[in-house]
Amino acid sequence: VHIHNVGLTLKTTGTGDDAFPEFILQSNEDTIIAGEVIGRIDFDTNSSAGGVSVGTQARITVDATDTYSSTVAGSRLEFYTTESGGALNKAMVIDPDQSIRFTGGTDVKLDATNDTLDFPDNFKIMMGAGDDLQIYHDGSNSYVDSTGTGHLILQAQVDDKDVRILSDDGSGGLAEYIIADGSTGEAKLSFAASGSSAVKLRTTDTGVDI
Repeated sequence: VHIHNVGLTLKTTGTGDDAFPEFILQSNEDTIIAGEVIGRIDFDTNSSAGGVSVGTQARITVDATDTYSSTVAGSRLEFYTTESGGALNKAMVIDPDQSIRFTGGTDVKLDATNDTLDFPDNFKIMMGAGDDLQIYHDGSNSYVDSTGTGHLILQAQVDDKDVRILSDDGSGGLAEYIIADGSTGEAKLSFAASGSSAVKLRTTDTGVDI
């Protein structure tokens, strides 16, 4: 149904179960190869202000990811938005494996195959009203930064469980260096070598044992 100055409405006249309106964009291209656009929807404006206010402001495309045959197909869904200067940029992609990529120059990816959320170097996870806690990797080192107010607190609240700090043992393995022992109340410092740790200092209720 088209209503003047309002828009187009798709309705179904069916009233039973699974009676829904269906809108199909079909390509009749005989040979579809990887990278070709299968279908596209543009969201355009025609403002009297002119300039970048006229034209496509957003876009959704479906692209082939394989060369199609009787046994092979594949597609990805791409979303585009415009920045204030009018440039149309790819904002998000849904890949064939249902992974989602946010494409702000360098991809941030919700990886459905490996069940991971992947950030490139120097992208930060920031928390707090003032971005007080930041977690990131700069290409060389990994950081947990407390940049705002308050302390950086690492705590384990499970009964009798520890906070343990592990690092390389000098031979490519992991070893424990610091333990806050939740079952005894001790703080332990260890010397590590070849995958094993030997406690060299522990706190007691009267002082320290070395």
